[in-house]
Amino acid sequence: ARRGRRSSAARASFMDKLLDLVTPKDSDSSAPNREAYDAWTARATAKDASVAAVLAAVRGTVLEGRVLEVAYDAETRGYNARAFHADVDGRGPCLVIGKTTKGSRFAGFNPLGFYSVEDYRESGNAFLCKWRSDAAFRRGDAPSDVANVLPGGNAAIFDFGAQGPCFGVDALRVPLGFAPPNGSSYAGVGGSFDLGEANATGSRECKSRLGTHYESFEDGSGLFKEGAGATLAELRVYYAPALRRNESDGLYVS
Repeated sequence: ARRGRRSSAARASFMDKLLDLVTPKDSDSSAPNREAYDAWTARATAKDASVAAVLAAVRGTVLEGRVLEVAYDAETRGYNARAFHADVDGRGPCLVIGKTTKGSRFAGFNPLGFYSVEDYRESGNAFLCKWRSDAAFRRGDAPSDVANVLPGGNAAIFDFGAQGPCFGVDALRVPLGFAPPNGSSYAGVGGSFDLGEANATGSRECKSRLGTHYESFEDGSGLFKEGAGATLAELRVYYAPALRRNESDGLYVS
C-alpha cells in the first residue's frame, strides 16, 4: 500500500510539472508593462488608425494589454503556406486578419499559436470575427460580429505545415496553396503539394462556413460578403513578442 501511495504521488508530480510546462503564464519578463503599452498604443494608432481595430479584436484575450507586432504579411512574404509557417510558427497566441477583394474584413484568434503539429488542436477560447466594412476597420472600430468556437472547442485549430491558417473543419480555411483539405502535410511536403520555391505563388483563395465548429452570426450572415468563398487582398498575423515560445517551452494549451 505504501508503494502505491508513492507511485500515485510521483504520477501527480509528473503531471503537475507537465501542465506547468505547457500552460501560458506571465513571468517577470513577459508580464504586461502598462506604461510601455500605453506609449506604444499612442504611437501605433497615430500612425495607423486600424491598429485600434486590432486591439479591440483581442480585448479579453491573452494578447490584451501587450505590444503587438506583425509576424507575417502576405503582401511582402507571399501567399504560400511555407512562408506563413516560417514566420508564424512558435510565436504563440496570434490574431489572423484578412481582407477580401470585395472588401470583407475578418479575423480569427488562435490562442494556441501555430507550430505545424500536423494535427488539429482543441481550444475553448478561439473565435472568428468580422467588421461591418473595411472602412470601419480602417477607422479603428471594434468588430461588429463575433463567432466563438462551439462548447468543447473540438478541432478549433487545424495546424498543418502545408496549409495556411484554418479554424475548424470549415469555419475559416486559408490554404495558401493547393494541398488537400485535411492532414495534407504528410502526403504533400516534398511532393506535388510542397509549397516551396516551385509553388511560391501559393493561393489567395479562402472559404468559410459557420455553424460546424464555430457559432453562426446572429443575423445569419457569413464571414465574407461574397458568400462561402472569396479571394484575399490582404493577410496579416499579429502576435505579442513577450509571449513567443522558445523550443524548450512546449506548446500553449487553452
